[in-house]
Amino acid sequence: MIADHTKRAILALVHIDEGATDEERERVRLALTDARPNGRTIRLKDAAEMLGVHRNTIQKWAASGRLVGVRGGGGRMVGVTEASLATA
Repeated sequence: MIADHTKRAILALVHIDEGATDEERERVRLALTDARPNGRTIRLKDAAEMLGVHRNTIQKWAASGRLVGVRGGGGRMVGVTEASLATA
């Protein structure tokens, strides 16, 4: 875990960095604070069960933009956002 004082220092540096965009600043803030603006991530299998469809359907809906997909470290889709399921 990154210490709180280190997180505050990184946030302060990003805030004063003239080359950083607002979007980049927000992404750093979200990463350091573990904030999830779209709710938690729902695994593909669980999302499929909730909606009564196949897991592949969830992946297709995310690819088409109907759901917001969440990608893991390897770039593979691992789930969808909780907020996007509410509108599906």
